[in-house]
Amino acid sequence: MSSNEDIRLWDAAAARYADIAGQPDDSFARRFLPFLSDQLGDPSGQVLLDIGCGHGWLAKSLHAQGAHVVGIDGSQVLMDLAAVGDLDIRWVVHDLTNGLPAGISNADAAVAHMVLMDLPTIDALLADLHAALRPGGKFVFTLLHPAFFMQPPTEDSQTGHRYRKVTGYLNQERWWIDSYGGHWHYHRPMAWYVDVLGRHGFHVCGMAEPPSLPHHRRLSTEWTDYERWFAQIPTMLAISAVRA
Repeated sequence: MSSNEDIRLWDAAAARYADIAGQPDDSFARRFLPFLSDQLGDPSGQVLLDIGCGHGWLAKSLHAQGAHVVGIDGSQVLMDLAAVGDLDIRWVVHDLTNGLPAGISNADAAVAHMVLMDLPTIDALLADLHAALRPGGKFVFTLLHPAFFMQPPTEDSQTGHRYRKVTGYLNQERWWIDSYGGHWHYHRPMAWYVDVLGRHGFHVCGMAEPPSLPHHRRLSTEWTDYERWFAQIPTMLAISAVRA
């Protein structure tokens, strides 16, 4: 599928996505932010790239903490939503399958939250990120967990035990995802991501598989039995890689 088709789908999904992503009940954001804070440290004064920034919720949060932020996304509709408000953030509409826009350099770190698995190719982006980051700069990103996402929860009718039934993993595949009105997801195994990072001069320095959280904030003592089980099967993967 061409990147033009992917961008068209995200333009159509923009309003629904903005209603969920980065909102207080967004379970993915709640899982990611502690890992991001640990990897970036104090963002104040840092030059940060928000890759696939969408409607800008994360870029605005980092800006509020004192970072100098550049937000980049291929969807014009999402970027129009991001640009609402008089903030000193640079917003750039750019197809990330073609790498980064010209003129991006000397960044301290880059962040890509739930982005890479929605891009048909990422080699050009990683090559440009290596050039844009300072030596020792970090690239912190998240994915829907390649091992467990789209593997259906199953309950054994005899024992009542629950598990995720993994029916395929190693093959790279394109999956249709209904979320936000529908978009394409590009499944790749975890080892593929580690290898492609290495080919472009990045070394993995941190990884987290945070427990899956309910979409509504509640104390863990109030979770259902199913939610307690589901929490132990991570549906998100967070990785930090350092630029050599």
